Amino acid sequence: MFVLVPKEWRDILAGHTIWVLLLLLSALVGYSYTQAVSLYGEASKSAQQLPEVARSLSPLDGVFVPTFGALYLANTFLFPFIAIRTIASEKQTGSLKLLLQLPCSLSTVVAAKLFVLLAVWLIAAVPCLSAVALWSLSGGHVGRVEVAHLFVGHLLYAAVVVGIALLAAALAESSATAAILTLAATLGSWVLDFAAAGEGGLLKSLSNFSLTTLLRGFEEGVFSSTAALGR
Repeated sequence: MFVLVPKEWRDILAGHTIWVLLLLLSALVGYSYTQAVSLYGEASKSAQQLPEVARSLSPLDGVFVPTFGALYLANTFLFPFIAIRTIASEKQTGSLKLLLQLPCSLSTVVAAKLFVLLAVWLIAAVPCLSAVALWSLSGGHVGRVEVAHLFVGHLLYAAVVVGIALLAAALAESSATAAILTLAATLGSWVLDFAAAGEGGLLKSLSNFSLTTLLRGFEEGVFSSTAALGR
Protein backbone atom coordinates (compact mmCIF):
# COMPACT_ATOMS: atom_id res chain seq x y z
CA MET A 1 0.00 0.00 0.00
CA PHE A 2 2.88 2.41 0.74
CA VAL A 3 4.04 1.90 -2.86
CA LEU A 4 0.70 1.62 -4.64
CA VAL A 5 -1.09 4.61 -3.10
CA PRO A 6 1.57 7.22 -4.11
CA LYS A 7 1.69 5.64 -7.57
CA GLU A 8 -2.10 5.86 -8.01
CA TRP A 9 -2.10 9.41 -6.68
CA ARG A 10 0.56 10.52 -9.17
CA ASP A 11 -1.36 8.90 -12.04
CA ILE A 12 -4.55 10.76 -11.16
CA LEU A 13 -2.82 14.10 -10.74
CA ALA A 14 -1.06 13.62 -14.07
CA GLY A 15 -4.41 13.52 -15.87
CA HIS A 16 -6.59 16.48 -16.75
CA THR A 17 -9.85 14.96 -15.53
CA ILE A 18 -9.41 15.77 -11.85
CA TRP A 19 -8.61 19.42 -12.59
CA VAL A 20 -11.64 19.74 -14.88
CA LEU A 21 -13.77 18.14 -12.17
CA LEU A 22 -12.59 20.54 -9.47
CA LEU A 23 -12.94 23.59 -11.72
CA LEU A 24 -16.45 22.77 -12.91
CA LEU A 25 -17.60 21.62 -9.48
CA SER A 26 -16.42 24.83 -7.82
CA ALA A 27 -18.36 26.88 -10.37
CA LEU A 28 -21.46 24.70 -10.02
CA VAL A 29 -21.42 24.80 -6.23
CA GLY A 30 -20.92 28.57 -6.20
CA TYR A 31 -23.82 29.12 -8.60
CA SER A 32 -26.09 26.63 -6.82
CA TYR A 33 -25.38 28.14 -3.41
CA THR A 34 -25.97 31.70 -4.63
CA GLN A 35 -29.28 30.78 -6.24
CA ALA A 36 -30.40 28.72 -3.25
CA VAL A 37 -29.68 31.54 -0.79
CA SER A 38 -31.48 34.03 -3.01
CA LEU A 39 -34.60 31.87 -3.32
CA TYR A 40 -34.52 30.99 0.36
CA GLY A 41 -34.32 34.68 1.21
CA GLU A 42 -37.36 35.45 -0.96
CA ALA A 43 -39.32 32.66 0.69
CA SER A 44 -38.30 33.91 4.13
CA LYS A 45 -39.78 37.35 3.41
CA SER A 46 -43.27 35.90 2.95
CA ALA A 47 -42.79 33.77 6.05
CA GLN A 48 -42.66 36.92 8.18
CA GLN A 49 -46.39 37.46 7.57
CA LEU A 50 -47.40 33.80 7.32
CA PRO A 51 -46.27 31.67 10.30
CA GLU A 52 -47.43 28.46 8.60
CA VAL A 53 -44.98 29.14 5.79
CA ALA A 54 -42.17 29.69 8.29
CA ARG A 55 -42.73 26.24 9.78
CA SER A 56 -42.18 24.64 6.38
CA LEU A 57 -38.92 26.48 5.70
CA SER A 58 -35.75 24.51 6.33
CA PRO A 59 -32.12 25.35 5.42
CA LEU A 60 -31.63 21.68 4.60
CA ASP A 61 -34.25 21.73 1.84
CA GLY A 62 -33.79 25.34 0.80
CA VAL A 63 -30.00 25.72 0.83
CA PHE A 64 -28.01 22.55 1.44
CA VAL A 65 -29.82 20.09 -0.84
CA PRO A 66 -29.62 22.41 -3.89
CA THR A 67 -25.97 23.16 -3.11
CA PHE A 68 -25.08 19.49 -2.84
CA GLY A 69 -27.00 18.94 -6.07
CA ALA A 70 -23.88 20.19 -7.86
CA LEU A 71 -21.95 17.36 -6.20
CA TYR A 72 -24.63 14.95 -7.39
CA LEU A 73 -24.10 16.08 -10.99
CA ALA A 74 -20.33 15.70 -10.61
CA ASN A 75 -20.74 12.22 -9.13
CA THR A 76 -22.96 11.22 -12.05
CA PHE A 77 -21.23 12.78 -15.05
CA LEU A 78 -17.61 13.60 -14.09
CA PHE A 79 -16.33 11.43 -11.25
CA PRO A 80 -16.83 8.12 -13.16
CA PHE A 81 -14.21 9.21 -15.70
CA ILE A 82 -11.60 9.50 -12.96
CA ALA A 83 -12.46 6.03 -11.66
CA ILE A 84 -12.40 4.56 -15.17
CA ARG A 85 -9.00 6.09 -15.89
CA THR A 86 -7.39 4.25 -12.96
CA ILE A 87 -7.95 0.94 -14.77
CA ALA A 88 -8.56 1.74 -18.46
CA SER A 89 -5.29 3.62 -18.98
CA GLU A 90 -3.29 0.83 -17.36
CA LYS A 91 -5.04 -1.78 -19.50
CA GLN A 92 -4.29 0.15 -22.69
CA THR A 93 -0.60 0.63 -21.86
CA GLY A 94 -0.15 -2.88 -20.47
CA SER A 95 1.07 -1.57 -17.11
CA LEU A 96 -1.80 -3.32 -15.34
CA LYS A 97 -0.29 -6.72 -16.13
CA LEU A 98 3.01 -5.57 -14.69
CA LEU A 99 1.25 -4.17 -11.65
CA LEU A 100 -0.44 -7.50 -10.95
CA GLN A 101 2.95 -9.22 -11.01
CA LEU A 102 4.06 -7.32 -7.91
CA PRO A 103 4.22 -9.30 -4.65
CA CYS A 104 0.76 -8.13 -3.57
CA SER A 105 -2.75 -9.46 -3.96
CA LEU A 106 -5.37 -8.17 -6.38
CA SER A 107 -7.44 -6.96 -3.43
CA THR A 108 -4.52 -4.78 -2.31
CA VAL A 109 -4.28 -3.19 -5.75
CA VAL A 110 -8.02 -2.48 -5.80
CA ALA A 111 -7.92 -1.17 -2.22
CA ALA A 112 -5.17 1.30 -3.17
CA LYS A 113 -7.26 2.59 -6.08
CA LEU A 114 -10.34 2.94 -3.88
CA PHE A 115 -8.37 4.75 -1.19
CA VAL A 116 -7.08 7.33 -3.68
CA LEU A 117 -10.54 7.74 -5.24
CA LEU A 118 -11.96 8.37 -1.77
CA ALA A 119 -9.34 11.07 -1.20
CA VAL A 120 -10.20 12.67 -4.54
CA TRP A 121 -13.91 12.66 -3.69
CA LEU A 122 -13.27 14.26 -0.30
CA ILE A 123 -11.31 17.02 -2.03
CA ALA A 124 -14.18 17.46 -4.51
CA ALA A 125 -16.61 17.78 -1.59
CA VAL A 126 -14.67 20.72 -0.09
CA PRO A 127 -16.63 23.38 -2.07
CA CYS A 128 -19.92 22.01 -0.69
CA LEU A 129 -18.57 21.95 2.85
CA SER A 130 -17.26 25.48 2.33
CA ALA A 131 -20.78 26.56 1.38
CA VAL A 132 -22.10 25.04 4.61
CA ALA A 133 -19.42 26.90 6.59
CA LEU A 134 -20.22 30.14 4.76
CA TRP A 135 -23.91 29.75 5.60
CA SER A 136 -23.05 29.17 9.25
CA LEU A 137 -20.72 32.18 9.39
CA SER A 138 -23.43 34.38 7.89
CA GLY A 139 -25.73 33.48 10.81
CA GLY A 140 -27.73 30.70 9.18
CA HIS A 141 -28.81 27.59 11.06
CA VAL A 142 -26.90 24.36 10.36
CA GLY A 143 -28.38 21.08 11.54
CA ARG A 144 -25.19 19.06 11.94
CA VAL A 145 -26.90 15.67 11.97
CA GLU A 146 -29.01 16.45 8.91
CA VAL A 147 -26.03 17.80 6.98
CA ALA A 148 -23.99 14.76 8.03
CA HIS A 149 -26.74 12.48 6.66
CA LEU A 150 -26.74 14.46 3.41
CA PHE A 151 -22.96 14.18 3.16
CA VAL A 152 -23.00 10.42 3.83
CA GLY A 153 -25.76 9.96 1.26
CA HIS A 154 -23.70 11.58 -1.48
CA LEU A 155 -20.63 9.61 -0.37
CA LEU A 156 -22.54 6.33 -0.66
CA TYR A 157 -23.95 7.40 -4.03
CA ALA A 158 -20.42 8.14 -5.24
CA ALA A 159 -19.25 4.75 -3.93
CA VAL A 160 -21.91 2.95 -5.98
CA VAL A 161 -21.03 4.96 -9.09
CA VAL A 162 -17.33 4.18 -8.60
CA GLY A 163 -18.12 0.49 -8.24
CA ILE A 164 -20.06 0.55 -11.51
CA ALA A 165 -17.28 2.51 -13.23
CA LEU A 166 -14.53 0.14 -12.08
CA LEU A 167 -16.56 -2.88 -13.17
CA ALA A 168 -17.19 -1.33 -16.58
CA ALA A 169 -13.50 -0.43 -16.96
CA ALA A 170 -12.48 -3.99 -16.08
CA LEU A 171 -14.89 -5.54 -18.59
CA ALA A 172 -14.71 -3.06 -21.48
CA GLU A 173 -11.94 -2.93 -24.02
CA SER A 174 -11.63 0.86 -23.99
CA SER A 175 -12.28 3.76 -21.66
CA ALA A 176 -14.93 5.14 -24.04
CA THR A 177 -16.93 1.93 -23.85
CA ALA A 178 -16.58 1.86 -20.08
CA ALA A 179 -17.82 5.46 -19.86
CA ILE A 180 -20.86 4.63 -21.99
CA LEU A 181 -21.70 1.61 -19.83
CA THR A 182 -21.35 3.63 -16.64
CA LEU A 183 -23.49 6.49 -17.89
CA ALA A 184 -26.07 4.01 -19.14
CA ALA A 185 -26.36 2.58 -15.63
CA THR A 186 -26.52 5.92 -13.81
CA LEU A 187 -28.76 7.67 -16.32
CA GLY A 188 -30.93 4.56 -16.57
CA SER A 189 -31.53 4.77 -12.85
CA TRP A 190 -32.32 8.47 -13.23
CA VAL A 191 -34.81 7.84 -16.06
CA LEU A 192 -36.46 5.05 -14.07
CA ASP A 193 -37.02 7.39 -11.17
CA PHE A 194 -38.70 10.00 -13.37
CA ALA A 195 -40.73 7.44 -15.30
CA ALA A 196 -42.15 5.99 -12.08
CA ALA A 197 -43.27 9.39 -10.75
CA GLY A 198 -47.01 9.16 -10.19
CA GLU A 199 -47.10 5.57 -11.39
CA GLY A 200 -47.78 2.38 -9.48
CA GLY A 201 -47.29 -1.35 -9.86
CA LEU A 202 -44.04 -2.93 -10.98
CA LEU A 203 -42.52 0.32 -12.24
CA LYS A 204 -43.00 1.96 -8.85
CA SER A 205 -41.48 -1.05 -7.09
CA LEU A 206 -38.44 -0.98 -9.35
CA SER A 207 -37.97 2.76 -8.80
CA ASN A 208 -37.48 2.09 -5.07
CA PHE A 209 -34.06 0.69 -6.02
CA SER A 210 -33.13 3.70 -8.15
CA LEU A 211 -29.97 5.46 -7.00
CA THR A 212 -31.79 8.79 -7.08
CA THR A 213 -34.60 7.43 -4.91
CA LEU A 214 -32.14 6.01 -2.40
CA LEU A 215 -30.33 9.34 -2.23
CA ARG A 216 -33.57 11.22 -1.63
CA GLY A 217 -33.94 9.59 1.78
CA PHE A 218 -30.64 11.14 2.86
CA GLU A 219 -31.66 14.50 1.40
CA GLU A 220 -34.60 14.48 3.80
CA GLY A 221 -32.16 14.26 6.70
CA VAL A 222 -33.38 10.79 7.65
CA PHE A 223 -31.12 7.78 8.08
CA SER A 224 -33.14 4.59 8.19
CA SER A 225 -33.73 1.49 6.08
CA THR A 226 -37.25 2.57 5.15
CA ALA A 227 -36.16 6.08 4.16
CA ALA A 228 -33.24 4.70 2.18
CA LEU A 229 -35.67 2.56 0.19
CA GLY A 230 -37.78 5.60 -0.57
CA ARG A 231 -40.80 4.26 1.31
